Amino acid sequence: MAQDAETAPPPPVLADQKPSDYAREAMAYITANPRSPHASRMVLDLYTLAVVSENPTAADQMKTRLIFQYPASLQTLYVVTLFEDAATYRAFVDRYIAESDNRDAAVGAPFYNAMKLGLGQFGLSIFQDHSFLIRSALAAREVDDKPLASHLIETLRQIENMRSDHVQIVEVMFNQDLGARDLLVALHEIPDSRDAQFLETVFTPRLSAEDRTDPTIMRVLIDNHLRADEFVDALALIEMMSGDDASKPQTDFQRGWCNLAMGRHDQARHHFEQLIAAHPDDSWSAIARTLGEQIADMEPRIDQTTDAVFGVLETVRAGIGALEAHVEVLRADGGPPVTMYLCTRPAQNQFELVTSADGVTSAYRCDDDGMTIYAKDQPAIYVSSADPLWPAPYLNVFPTANGGFNFRVGARIGTGPDDVRASNEALLSSPLTASAEGVGQLVAYHVRRGWVPGPITDHADGRRTFMWLRPELDAPELKRVAFTIGADRTLHALETGNIHVRRLRYAQDETMALDPPAWPEVEVLPLDDNARLTQLFMNWFIETVGLFGG
Repeated sequence: MAQDAETAPPPPVLADQKPSDYAREAMAYITANPRSPHASRMVLDLYTLAVVSENPTAADQMKTRLIFQYPASLQTLYVVTLFEDAATYRAFVDRYIAESDNRDAAVGAPFYNAMKLGLGQFGLSIFQDHSFLIRSALAAREVDDKPLASHLIETLRQIENMRSDHVQIVEVMFNQDLGARDLLVALHEIPDSRDAQFLETVFTPRLSAEDRTDPTIMRVLIDNHLRADEFVDALALIEMMSGDDASKPQTDFQRGWCNLAMGRHDQARHHFEQLIAAHPDDSWSAIARTLGEQIADMEPRIDQTTDAVFGVLETVRAGIGALEAHVEVLRADGGPPVTMYLCTRPAQNQFELVTSADGVTSAYRCDDDGMTIYAKDQPAIYVSSADPLWPAPYLNVFPTANGGFNFRVGARIGTGPDDVRASNEALLSSPLTASAEGVGQLVAYHVRRGWVPGPITDHADGRRTFMWLRPELDAPELKRVAFTIGADRTLHALETGNIHVRRLRYAQDETMALDPPAWPEVEVLPLDDNARLTQLFMNWFIETVGLFGG
């Protein structure tokens, strides 16, 4: 039972004992005395120990405690400053809400306090993050902070360049005439919107028992369970459906897919065969046929994928002396793709990225001599001898409490190739990537998420192309992720979503030839104004990251 702050015993002190002993005693003290004035200090100690010991799961747990249990503490104010930007902080808060055992309670004061901390920390930059503003307005409304809610809602309605899904969200979410059922249905009808999907997780707990038996709501809940890879829950709802809804081709297909993701291959095959027999010409039958054809070869393909991915990681760990890649970013509107050329030679601090869409739109190069930058809306190419800035993309993965894995991907700004390596060191040294067994866990996790290993294509030159498939929720279509690996165990190509990496080459040998495209023939001018140079770089960095959905 928690004690009052006045009656709590003296807290342990880190300097007096071994870190492992302190961590154990501090955790016990915080659990027993959550209202102690020493609690937030000890949580920060535990966060620091987790960071030093490279335990991201524990570090996240301590950040969560500080932000959601001790929002007014100095320690929490410090931790919030460690987030790179409003988007990173927003994603952290989203995970807390999504993983909370009581989402309805979490969206009250804890959510409000967390968003107010973000509003204070990130300043004017939040007005460029409309997702952050939407959540902040919701948080204010939930605790009846009418002045803040009204201000944020009015701000959102005055934004001229807001995405169409955000416009729809604002009009739906703040429509006082919509009850929980109609609000959930309206949000669900907004296509391809992660923000709408997040808000659905917020409002779902507010449905009445009667609402949950409504066929329309059951379909919404099934889709949301499938989107969250909760196949057991989705299947339970599917089996509760009755009448025509229970025998629709989409429902029959999802019944088979759930069984497949749950490892029940015979049941999956049975449901797919039933669907095909009943509706041979239906589009859902077509993808059921495709997935059914893969079942017999799933296990060997999983093993081959594990071996191939582990081999790629080994070549990356061995070091990259030079790298070159051609990238296509497909447009949602079906227009010509944006193309990128990327190359780097880390030992010479060399990095170059040229982006084109009907001609070169931006370009950036840095090396030991400084930086060179071009943007289509600028009259010249600018050159500076200032210390170069490097984009440092990162990927990390770590286990979650529910037996899954969290993948973190993004980009930060560094000062050289060492920062790129450091940003990814946790991934490369993780037990999940440093052994074939660890990689096997990650591959198996994707199978549990509904991905199915498709055909493996062998090429005459020793390359192998792997393809993985996953059904779309709203249409009888299959997502595809494909990657090609050479006989030398290096990655040659990757296709995922709208990102297609082609002609990827890298080697330990830093003398590997690179062939960057020509830059526009415009005036080249020196730029000694550091403030303007930084602004040009930041504009380029934000635009480039945005192309990848960042």
